[in-house]
Amino acid sequence: MAAHTGDLAGDLPYAWIDLDRQAYRQQGIAARRQLADLLSDDRPAEAAALLDDAADLDPANEALTRDAITALAWAGDTERVTARWERLRTALADIGERPNEASVALYIQIQRRSPARAGKESRD
Repeated sequence: MAAHTGDLAGDLPYAWIDLDRQAYRQQGIAARRQLADLLSDDRPAEAAALLDDAADLDPANEALTRDAITALAWAGDTERVTARWERLRTALADIGERPNEASVALYIQIQRRSPARAGKESRD
């Protein structure tokens, strides 16, 4: 993971490198997903961080975001669940889209089960 720190050739405007840039990004995502899968049982916080990082590489990818927020919730990191959700909404809005029903349903389910939210609701 340390070797993959972002897009190939950064933001340089080389049209000829776009396909390689996308392939490099997808390899980084796949590597993070595979490692997260291996770590998920024993080190859920590390697995969640890997999936969160992977989602940063493709912020409009709803399936990846759902995996990330599920892992973050499992690790108990509700603040990062909300932050990841907001990044998805922003990325989709930038392309004129909104989160699909599956993503919205998962986010609502996670928010309802959140210990911090449950504590707030019991005070209300």
